[in-house]
Amino acid sequence: MPLDKTEVSVGMRVQNHNGIPATIRWVGRLEKKDKPPYGDHGSHIGVEYDEPTDSLDRNDGVWNGVRYFTCPLGTGEFFKPKEYNREISPKAVAELRAKYGDKIAKLSDVQLVKFCIARQFNMPKVCLMLDKHLQWVADFKPSEDEYFPEGMANDYPIGYSGALDRDNNLIHFERPGNGGKCHPADFVNKYTIPTIARWHVACMESAKRMFEETNFRVKRVTYICDLSNLGDCGTPMIKFGRTLAAIDQDNYPEHLARMFIVNAPSFFTTVWKLVKLFIDERTKNKIFVLSTKEQKEVLLKYIREEDLPESVGGTSTAWLKRGGRVGSDDPTKVVKDAKTDVPETTDEEIAAAEKEAAKEDN
Repeated sequence: MPLDKTEVSVGMRVQNHNGIPATIRWVGRLEKKDKPPYGDHGSHIGVEYDEPTDSLDRNDGVWNGVRYFTCPLGTGEFFKPKEYNREISPKAVAELRAKYGDKIAKLSDVQLVKFCIARQFNMPKVCLMLDKHLQWVADFKPSEDEYFPEGMANDYPIGYSGALDRDNNLIHFERPGNGGKCHPADFVNKYTIPTIARWHVACMESAKRMFEETNFRVKRVTYICDLSNLGDCGTPMIKFGRTLAAIDQDNYPEHLARMFIVNAPSFFTTVWKLVKLFIDERTKNKIFVLSTKEQKEVLLKYIREEDLPESVGGTSTAWLKRGGRVGSDDPTKVVKDAKTDVPETTDEEIAAAEKEAAKEDN
């Protein structure tokens, strides 16, 4: 549960809502005159994270010209107590290891903590989620080493640049429709939702492998989704987005650091109202639809300019190092003997979402 201001003390071990551990170094109040970092005055804590980043939100214990505590640059931050939990990850992991044994031997402690965060450390709910995930893995057989049609990379290029953002998250870029070359409806009809789902899962599995290669110093991904010249494509995009969201929320919890949707056409505002009804609240809070006017300024807060793709004002083409391709280059590695059923959105569900969106507008 989130910390209460009455229970915090200097030296307490805590973790933020992303599971990143820290130690409380200062407890006090920040008033309006102190210009609190997120605008909300009152009780605050200053924490020192175990590892530094060059995030513009991090500091060395100094805020608004006042030193409240001292720590290495890039490890300090100020927040309201409610933004943290006690450091409960080790206890939760031990409980899961004892319950599941070899069934979760291939899951790292970091991955287990992500399932815990997704269910707010309510262990019965965590176990239910894990049970469903383990069954999905057995049926779906997710893999990054799977061959997909060559045309997918031309119609919808995606890729990891190899660089990290300011918070040590992987940077991933994708361009639905490839700047207008392939309408999303045509993409869905051409490749089908089951194939697209496996293609998306291969991309998620690639990130998991890269997390492991850093010994989980890197734990999440920052996505940039460029909707340039996408064209009007309401229903196909809703079905596409909802299917992938269901897979991610159930099987890749806390994989997303944040997502920036850029160069969005005017119709996307309506589509987004519907898509977000299928996404949990915590995930929605990580997704930002940016206007063309503001997008570069916002992105630079999180990503260095040399790592921004060209279409959003940067210089990087590193994300295209595999030509925008996901999976294996070997045509013999087409998936076999794996379940391909995925939760597709029905027209009835879309109609219900439209009614719900209309209620919000009213």
